[in-house]
Amino acid sequence: MWRRRRMQPWLRLMGLAAVVVFVGWLTIGGLRAVTSQGSADGAAQVVEQFYELEQSGDFGSSWELFHPVMQEHFTKDKYIQQRAHILMQDFQSKTFEFSIGSPKPVGEFRATQASEPLQDVYKIEVTQSFHSLYGPFELVQDCYAVKVDGKWTLLWQWEAKE
Repeated sequence: MWRRRRMQPWLRLMGLAAVVVFVGWLTIGGLRAVTSQGSADGAAQVVEQFYELEQSGDFGSSWELFHPVMQEHFTKDKYIQQRAHILMQDFQSKTFEFSIGSPKPVGEFRATQASEPLQDVYKIEVTQSFHSLYGPFELVQDCYAVKVDGKWTLLWQWEAKE
């Protein structure tokens, strides 16, 4: 009969270490995937919420979802007045439909050339469909979402890239 050999203690320790490293690697990879997807979902949600508010004509509440850089660029009163004027008077459209694309991580982003770079930003393409006095048309715009103090905010790039 075969005699069973006892495993060397160092071999057992190496096997255990390999298992611990492998499980740790799987856990970290899984957490990254879950966190990344969670971030993309949060970015998409703020964009969705923003355009739902715009769709209902609640421009004051949609302004609240802007990143502080956007809030500096557009004062709340000015934004509400101009947004209502463009959509309702210039386009002669009471509302619009919209669709949002999939969030794509862009890493670093600047709203303007002079602004500080933002990290962990998502780019989301938004298509607004209007039915106006002049016929149907679509407006396609890239939106950017980034967290500020744990809260998702929205940005547009309003300067032309060189």
